Amino acid sequence: MGFLDGLKSFFASGGSGSGDEDAAAYWIYVQCAKCGEVLKVRVDRRYDLMQEFGETDRVSGYSLHKDIIGSNRCFQTIHVHQQMDASYRIKSQEITNGRFLTREEYEARVAGGGH
Repeated sequence: MGFLDGLKSFFASGGSGSGDEDAAAYWIYVQCAKCGEVLKVRVDRRYDLMQEFGETDRVSGYSLHKDIIGSNRCFQTIHVHQQMDASYRIKSQEITNGRFLTREEYEARVAGGGH
């Protein structure tokens, strides 16, 4: 493999070399309440999360506020809000105009070709 082929491979995989696996990110799976479209959304821990501080100057947790618009023609905005502890474990989550899916539910719907 030549140098340029290596660069193409690197950028085609998003720089991690393994597609979905990225230590700096995690995925959320949602379904639009209006049209039923299922979406897989990447959340980058470095850029998408806001640090929350307690009584000390240490980070006590993180919050995510993300607006998602699918590729179908309904253009419904799905609002996601998550609260996490300092170890990135989700403490609470809310969604407006959609519903959360598990990875398995998402993959089953995509494999089935339907919403």
